[in-house]
Amino acid sequence: MSHGLSLILPCLNEAQAIPVVLQKLLQTKTQILATTKLTDIEIIVVDDGSTDSSAEELRKFGNQIQVISHGKCKGYGRALKTGFEASKHSLIAFYDLDDTCQPLDLIPMIAAATQNDVGMVSGYRMTQNTQMPLVRFIGNTFYKNLTRALLKTSVGDCCSGFRLFHHRYKDQFIEILPDNLNFTLAMTIAFLRQKGTYLEVPIQYEERRGDSKLIPMIHGPLFLGTLLRYSLSPKFSYKRLSSLPNSI
Repeated sequence: MSHGLSLILPCLNEAQAIPVVLQKLLQTKTQILATTKLTDIEIIVVDDGSTDSSAEELRKFGNQIQVISHGKCKGYGRALKTGFEASKHSLIAFYDLDDTCQPLDLIPMIAAATQNDVGMVSGYRMTQNTQMPLVRFIGNTFYKNLTRALLKTSVGDCCSGFRLFHHRYKDQFIEILPDNLNFTLAMTIAFLRQKGTYLEVPIQYEERRGDSKLIPMIHGPLFLGTLLRYSLSPKFSYKRLSSLPNSI
């Protein structure tokens, strides 16, 4: 397997953000490759049943990206799993196609992964300059503190949607993680419980383009249930990743 990067971008009604996000990514792709010395970056966009003009916007980029379309919305986590299944490189990363995260932050994340003995690198959004909405900042702080208490860990941003990990973990993630917006929270907890070595790298986090899919009154209870289930259930304890190397 080549030492390249498979970048997964889940998409649900992101027509407003697609031109900006993909232009940034394609413009910085050469710089990322040169700096990190990766052999290739494949860009996989998973259109999770968009009903706006996302499909039309994606077609404008031709063969510069690979587009996989779900006939109907199957969920954020399921879109990521579809991307994982299609990935071909040794490193896999993902972030949201809403312009909150920036492609140049891949450089320090890849460096952290390759220079340290870690299994997953997560983008840390809770910096002084974050543009995260206040309600979401409060919610993320609550989940962080509860995760710390339950798992006795120093994790700083357990719900981040900007991640990088080695392909050897993808089958386990596809098997044990949920299909909805609670995917990344479950990913953090399951990985830590299975003794995976985890590192956070500060990233830029800007105001999103278009409408958020997260509804606090609906997804707040879902996230809390996910946190408790994945933290306390013996199903997600030290089993599945323990026989795999931690190093990327």
